[in-house]
Amino acid sequence: MNVASNALDTLSRGVLRGTAWWSGCIAALQYTGAALEYWRNEPLLLWLDIASGSMSFGSVLACVSPLTIQKKRRLTILLMGLTVLLEVETAFHDPDYHFHDARQYLIVVVSMLFLAIVFPGSPSAFTISALVFIGYYLFRSAVTDVPFPGMHAGIVFVLQLLFSVLICAGIQFWIFRLRYTNIVQADELSVAQRKLGRQMMLRDIHDHLGAKLADLSNLAARVRIDRSDEMFAALESAAGEAALLLRRGLLAERDREMLAEDFGSALRVILFGRYEIAGRQILVRFKDTSTEDYLRGIDPVVRNDLLAIIFEITTNDLKYGHSTSVLEFRIQGKNLQMRFVATTSQPRSRGLGTDSLQKRVHAHGGRLSTLTNKRRILIRVHWPVEPEK
Repeated sequence: MNVASNALDTLSRGVLRGTAWWSGCIAALQYTGAALEYWRNEPLLLWLDIASGSMSFGSVLACVSPLTIQKKRRLTILLMGLTVLLEVETAFHDPDYHFHDARQYLIVVVSMLFLAIVFPGSPSAFTISALVFIGYYLFRSAVTDVPFPGMHAGIVFVLQLLFSVLICAGIQFWIFRLRYTNIVQADELSVAQRKLGRQMMLRDIHDHLGAKLADLSNLAARVRIDRSDEMFAALESAAGEAALLLRRGLLAERDREMLAEDFGSALRVILFGRYEIAGRQILVRFKDTSTEDYLRGIDPVVRNDLLAIIFEITTNDLKYGHSTSVLEFRIQGKNLQMRFVATTSQPRSRGLGTDSLQKRVHAHGGRLSTLTNKRRILIRVHWPVEPEK
């Protein structure tokens, strides 16, 4: 996944909340309008308002559905587009106002203006949508039986609609660029912070290990003169501390390299090591090779978040659990499913379903659920599989 696509997906996740609100308001207005058309005894307008409101309500459902972010974006744009097109059609069947009356077409212009703020796609997608709306309005104007009131009024009408596309597209582009730039800069800052943190860690290891090796050298020199048991014990302790510092640094760097090369195998090595230190065991299973292949080629940002979720779950298990735990992965449909089963001494604790876990999972459009039964705990994570680019 490239940076541009990742930034667009991140932007869409945030914007879709506003899209759901916008669509919900439009649905409420359309259903209210349907009630009024029923009262006016206008069956055609009644059904047009019901259809338009249903499209808007469908957009709300699409925004909160478990679909992947790309599918959410495309489906929501399609449903919102149908909402506006049905509203355009409504304008040509109103018995009180003609299509060229400002009170008719300004509704479409205002809809586009608000849509520019909550549109979950790129500027090009919005511009195409706006041109379709206005193009359809102009097409219906050309084929309707109601004539323009005059040449001048017709030209002004057409220019106003085309100018509205330019204004709304400009507003949407400015808002999109602002949000997009903020996301890209935040990603770049995150990468820079991780790089700086790694450099600082290696530098600290170098400095501390260098100091410890200097102490070790001084103790070795003193042992030549003083061969007492206390001096040998001090020498042995200094050597152990130096080895521990070096081992911690090398293991951290080795883990990062292994995870980048082969996420599945590296995860086994890391978790087996952690559980062995605690005197525990964990089984790490992959349903098939396609699951391991997906994890092997996963985006680094997604991989880091997934790893953080796994580490938080297993850390709590090492703290509160006992016996053998099981961690399973499988690709099912359009989701990566992660399943963790453990025996815990804190079955009522939310330690394995904290807010931080929920936020990390929801940030990628996923779902997390926790089920406890006596002293057994089951955690399921459904993570949308990103399509290949």
